[in-house]
Amino acid sequence: MFSTFRRYWAINKAIGAAEKMLQEFLAFEIIFRTVPSSIYADPYIWGYLAEVTMHWLDLVYAESVQTAFSVEEKARVARGAGAAIAGLSMKRYFAIRDTLTGEETLEGMRQAHKMIAVMCGQLGAGDDPEVADALRGALKLMPNESPAGVAAGMLKNWHLGKRIDDILKERNRAG
Repeated sequence: MFSTFRRYWAINKAIGAAEKMLQEFLAFEIIFRTVPSSIYADPYIWGYLAEVTMHWLDLVYAESVQTAFSVEEKARVARGAGAAIAGLSMKRYFAIRDTLTGEETLEGMRQAHKMIAVMCGQLGAGDDPEVADALRGALKLMPNESPAGVAAGMLKNWHLGKRIDDILKERNRAG
């Protein structure tokens, strides 16, 4: 029973840390795009942020607190952090959770995974034409910086930023 309580506590602590990480990850979008909290109910954005959270748990958080999470626990942390950053109550989350699955969610996860793989040096110019474009752009834009880091930021903007912009444009048209 004590170990179950410890796992519960570790997951809740990770949710809080993941929420802060997502706030930092989304700082540019929040400042320059004035993102309403309702944007997080979009399946693509939900999937993108879930993938970022789960990779962050593996790459940074688990090592720093010496706690490895199962896939189910990582998904629980990602859901909790996503709901927290969106300001979703559990009641609202349960009302929309079925819309947060499917191809759009998976596409958001794939694009986030690509961005992370570039940032970590696991995906290069020869692996993907879009990555090649981002790396070339990174070298032109900021030649003294890490091309992988700048290219990852460009991919984030091309995918997540564009999706946010598209949603905001659609909402402005709708009224």
